[in-house]
Amino acid sequence: MEEIKPMVRIAVSYAKKDLGLLDELKKHLSPLKWSGYVDTWDDRDILAGMEWSTEVDTRLKTAHIILLLVSPDFIASDYCYSIEVTQALARHEKGDAYVLPIILRPIEWKETPFGKMRSLPSDGNPIVGSSWQYTDEAFADVARGIQKVVEEVRAKLLRSERMMKLFVSYSQDNKGSVYELVEKLKNKAEYYVWIDRELSGGQLWWDNVLDHIDECECFVPILTPHYTASDYCTAELNYALELKKTILPLVLKPCELPESLQAIPRTDISALSLDDTFLRTTRALAKIETDLLKRGYAAQVKASRPPVPVVKGAAPENAYELFADAEKAAENDVAKAEILFQKVIEGDPQGLGVVAAERLVQVRRRHDRATVYTSIVRLVEAGLIGEAQVAWRGYVQGYGLDYDPHNYATTLSHTAFRSTTITPLPAAPYTGSGANHVSSQTQVELNRQEAEDFTQLPNNQASHEVESVLQDRPVTFVASDGKSMQLIPASKFLFGDRQVLELPDFYIDIWPVTNKEYLRFLLEQNVTPPTTWRGKKFPQNKADHPVTGVSWYEAMAYAKWAGKRLPTAAEWEKAARGSDGRRYPWGEVFDVQHCNTLESKRKTSTPVTQHQSGASTYGVLDMAGNVWEWTTDEVIPRGMGLQNQEAKRALKGGSWNSPKGSAECAASSSAWPRQQLTDAGFRCVLSINKWWPFRHGMT
Repeated sequence: MEEIKPMVRIAVSYAKKDLGLLDELKKHLSPLKWSGYVDTWDDRDILAGMEWSTEVDTRLKTAHIILLLVSPDFIASDYCYSIEVTQALARHEKGDAYVLPIILRPIEWKETPFGKMRSLPSDGNPIVGSSWQYTDEAFADVARGIQKVVEEVRAKLLRSERMMKLFVSYSQDNKGSVYELVEKLKNKAEYYVWIDRELSGGQLWWDNVLDHIDECECFVPILTPHYTASDYCTAELNYALELKKTILPLVLKPCELPESLQAIPRTDISALSLDDTFLRTTRALAKIETDLLKRGYAAQVKASRPPVPVVKGAAPENAYELFADAEKAAENDVAKAEILFQKVIEGDPQGLGVVAAERLVQVRRRHDRATVYTSIVRLVEAGLIGEAQVAWRGYVQGYGLDYDPHNYATTLSHTAFRSTTITPLPAAPYTGSGANHVSSQTQVELNRQEAEDFTQLPNNQASHEVESVLQDRPVTFVASDGKSMQLIPASKFLFGDRQVLELPDFYIDIWPVTNKEYLRFLLEQNVTPPTTWRGKKFPQNKADHPVTGVSWYEAMAYAKWAGKRLPTAAEWEKAARGSDGRRYPWGEVFDVQHCNTLESKRKTSTPVTQHQSGASTYGVLDMAGNVWEWTTDEVIPRGMGLQNQEAKRALKGGSWNSPKGSAECAASSSAWPRQQLTDAGFRCVLSINKWWPFRHGMT
C-alpha cells in the first residue's frame, strides 16, 4: 500500500533585506521539498487578492515548524520582532510548534526572548561573517538541523493523524449504551467511528451503510440476542466478512454466536461499566491498529453488494427494518408509512429517528399536496374555472410549481404567477477587510405591468392576499427549489475588521446546496456533473454533503434556475456573524466540535446538518468550514496571465481542507470563476420586495 505522507508545514519569518539569504536556504531545503511531505512557506507565496496579514497569521498558527531568520534587520523590524516572534513563541511554549532561530548575520541575539533556544547553524555562529569558510557549508548544516526536526514532526503526525476507521454494527435494544461508547471512542480515543445515527434519509440509505462498511478498517459488531436474530445486522456482518475486514466482536449480552464468528477472538463487555468497556475496547483496538501498521493496510477486497434484506416474520424490531418498510409504504399507503416512521422516531429518537422525522414531514407534505391538487382537478372537470383559479393560487403559494401534471401553470395561472427572472442591479462598491472587493448586489423585481395585471384577478382578491402575506413575513420558508431559507433582518453589522454596513432584509439558504439538491438541477437542465462526481456518477454516500467541483458560473446557473442569486460577501458575512461582530458564527472562541476544518482531521466534507451546534445567531448552518462558498464579489486586481480577462471571485467560510483562521467570519479567499475546486460549493440568497412571495410559492 502507498506510504502515508503527512505534510509538515514550515513557515519562515524574515526581514526583506535578507531575501537573498532566504533564497539560498530554500535551495538547500530542496531535497525536503521534493520528498513530497514538506511545504515551506513565506509571504511571497501569498496570492494576489488574498488578505496579507490574515494569511500570515493563518500560516503562523498552522505551521509545525517556524523558522526565524535572525539578523540586525530582523531584530529591528517591529512586525517581525513584535508580532511574528510573539506568535511563534506562544505556540512553541504550548508545544504546538517548533521554533528554530537561524542566525543569518552577526547580531547580539542571546538577550532576545528566543535567546536560549536551540539555534542553527549548530555551532551558534552566523552564516555570514563568521568562521564558516563557505556559506554553502553553513546552509548545509542548517538544512541537516531542519531535517532532524522534520523527522520528529513526521513521527508525531504519523501517530496522531492516522485515525483508524471503525464501523459499529448494533441492534436497537441497547442503543443507549452503544451511543455512549461511540462518543468516548470518538472524543477520547480519537477514532473515526460511523454508526447509523449519521445515516442520511431517502432511498439510498442501504447503499450509505454499505459504503461505510467498504471504507472502514475495523468492523465492530455489538453482539446481543437481538443482533444475531436481525436480518439487517446479519447482512452487515456477512458483507464485512466477505470484504475480509478486521472484526472486533464485543459481546454486550450473552447470545449464541454466529458460526462465522466462532473462530474470531471476542471481547466480553457484558458485566463491565462504561469506563471499563472503553478501556477494554481501546486495548483491543490498539492491538489491531499495531498489527495493521506492521503488515500494512490491505487493499480493498471486491465483493458483490447484498440487496436490502427482506424481513421474515411479523413486526421488525430493528430501526433499519422499520425505516425500510416505511419507505416502501410511503409510495402508496401514507397511513401505514406514518405509523412506521413514528415507531422509528419513538424507538430511536436521537439516531435514525431524526431522519425518520424529516421523511415523515416530506411524506405528509407530498400527500397533502396531492390531495389539494386533486381537488383542483375536480373543479376543472366540473367546469368551475373561477373557483379552480382561486384554488390554484392557494396551491402555488403553499406548494410551488414542482408538481403540476395537468400544466395548470399555463391554463389556470395569471401572468403574475408565472416564473420571472432575477435582474441584477449594480450597487456602490465597498471595501472589504484587506482584499479589495467590489459588490454586485442584486435585487428581485417583478415587472410592474405584471403587478398591475395581478390586481385585476377575479373578485379583486389579489391585493388582500398580498397584504396578508406581507403583514406576516415568515422567519423561514421553503423556496421553489425545495430548500429552506432563513430571514436575515435589516440591521447594521461589522463587515471585515472595521467597516460598518447596513443591508436590507434578505433570505439565505439555511445550508449549502447539497449533491442531492444539485442532482435535480442537473437532470432538469441537462448540465455536466460536477468534477467531484467520480465517473460522472452521483455520489450516493455523500448525498447530503455540499456539492463541490462546480465553478462560479455553474453556481450562478443553479441560482438562476432556482429563482435566486448568489450572495454578496457582505450578505454572506452578515448571515454568519450577526449584528454583534462575532469572530465565529457561534461566538469568539474556536471549537472544533462546531465545524469541519483542517483541525477536525476528517480530510473530507460532512453532511450539511451535522454541526448544528455551530449555527450562526440566525440559525444558518455550515458557515464555518466544510466547504468554501462562492459569492458575487470581484477581487481586484483583475488577474494575470491567460485569465486576465475576468476577475476572481471571493470565497467565504473556509473548508475541511483549510485551517481554523479561514473559518473566521471576516476571512476570505478567492478563485478564478472557471475553477472547479474540490472544497468549494455555494448557497443562494433571495432579496425581498413587495411582490417576492408569489414567485416562490409560499404563504
